[in-house]
Order: sequence, then C-alpha cells, then structure tokens
Amino acid sequence: MRAPVLAVITALALSSPAGPASAGATLVDEVDATGDVRVFDVSDTEAAEPTDEVKQSVDISRYTVTERARTMRFSFTLAAIVTSKEPYQGLHVTFIARGGNDSSVMAVDASPQLTGYASGYYIPSFEDDSGTSCRVKVSVRDTTVRLDLPHRCVMPKAGEMRVISFLGADEGGEDVIYSQDVLRLKGKTTLS
Repeated sequence: MRAPVLAVITALALSSPAGPASAGATLVDEVDATGDVRVFDVSDTEAAEPTDEVKQSVDISRYTVTERARTMRFSFTLAAIVTSKEPYQGLHVTFIARGGNDSSVMAVDASPQLTGYASGYYIPSFEDDSGTSCRVKVSVRDTTVRLDLPHRCVMPKAGEMRVISFLGADEGGEDVIYSQDVLRLKGKTTLS
C-alpha cells in the first residue's frame, strides 16, 4: 500500500508547476560594452581627483539577476574594486512599472566599500506612498559585487530596469560624482 501512495506523491511533486521563477534561475544576464564610462569634471570642487584608472573601475562588463530561495541576487562585474573608502563605488538598480497613477518602483542601493548602508525598497503604487524597505546583503568576490535583496522587496510586475555604477566621494556633506556607467535593459523585465 505504501509504494503506490509514494509513487503518486512523487509523480504529483514532479509534475507540479514551479512558478514563474525557481531558485537558481537566471532572470537577467546582460553583457555591457566596456570603455563606456562617463567621466565628470569636478575641478570646481575641493575634492581630490582620483586617477583615471580608479575612475574607470566602475565600468560594468556583466550584470545578472538570479532567483534564490530567499533573495533575489543582483550581480555586477566591474573593471576593478576600489579598496579605499574614499572615493567609494556606488551601485544602483531602478526598476519601474509605468501605469499612470498605478505605477510601481523598486530600487536597490549599495557600495562594496560601505556594506552597512545597503538598502532596497519597493513601493507598489505611487497613489499610496507606503512601501517596504529591506536591508541588502553585500558580498564581493574578485571584481563581482553581489547584492541579495529579500523577496518582500522585489517588485512582482514587469518593468523597465536601469543599472548605474558610479565613483563618488562625500566632500563635507556634498556628494561628488567622478564617473559613472549606465546600463539600460531593453524592453520590459520580469523578476517574479
């Protein structure tokens, strides 16, 4: 009697739909052209100018989004990881579902140098400004920075995604941006 019951349970488990994305599924895998970093003139500030090599460190060569059991992982492969805290590298993901007053937004902000300040948020509707904010876990391996965002902060709608990496510094309460690389994904992306 046990064998047929186990066989039915196993068959049902194997045939059940896994949902839109299963753990380990890569939902976004974008290769970005290298050498497309935009450098800004900061000569009118008191900021100490970093070297050209440090300014180019934010060049994104690959960006992926992977579904994990409890988080969504956003991975950035950069030209180099800056080891000092000033200037710092910043990473920003914006994900917007446009729908008039029913638009939604999700964002993730982090730095491989300032890992304690990483955060993400999801606002389901612009009409209702309440949303969910989450801590983001940051890890670095070689030149890849991984940001793990809990599922409760992941927007379940299709939307437009833009990814920015930048090199910046805090100069007496004012942010100075030395360089940035922007990756705009074509079309709509779904993360759920």
